[in-house]
Amino acid sequence: MKERGINILIVGKGGQGVLVAGDIVATVFVNEGYDVKSSAVHGIAQRGGPVSCHIRAGNKIYSPVIAKGKADILIILDSGEGWDSVKYLKETGPMFFVMRHMSQATADNFGPIRKRFKENPNPKIVQVSYEEAVKGCGNIKLINVFMLGVFSKLFSIKESSWVKVIIETFSRYTRKANLAAFSSGRKLKTRFSAKA
Repeated sequence: MKERGINILIVGKGGQGVLVAGDIVATVFVNEGYDVKSSAVHGIAQRGGPVSCHIRAGNKIYSPVIAKGKADILIILDSGEGWDSVKYLKETGPMFFVMRHMSQATADNFGPIRKRFKENPNPKIVQVSYEEAVKGCGNIKLINVFMLGVFSKLFSIKESSWVKVIIETFSRYTRKANLAAFSSGRKLKTRFSAKA
């Protein structure tokens, strides 16, 4: 995997911990010996505006930005945000997202995306319901780390490597809750599906 590299895009809205999740992913890959570049793009994050984090890892990475159609993995923390980011995902790349009630405008945007994945001969979608995510997190503010647990199973990287970085990232006051959210995400039974 290091030879060909990997591009991961995490999107959501301000307050969901997109950038923290990106930092955790980047650090895990650095610790595994990868060259890593990352960048953040955000609107008015403190007001719930759109936020995205690009993470690129490989033998040698020159640019921190993922080109359209080149993301290996897309993680959407809120179904109300980030659907325009699907254009960055490779046709065979997996998408992880948290689904909750959509506004009509969001549903209209989601329609073509659903069609694209249904027509894809090798669709890879992991959909986690909002209620399931809240139950797994215990606190919706931990949804970022919960989803890291869900998608971390894609890699051969040991769980202990992720846990180490999470311990280093959070203070002793929030560490236990974040570790529990990550563990809950790891344990969640998921399978790739064409349905969305």
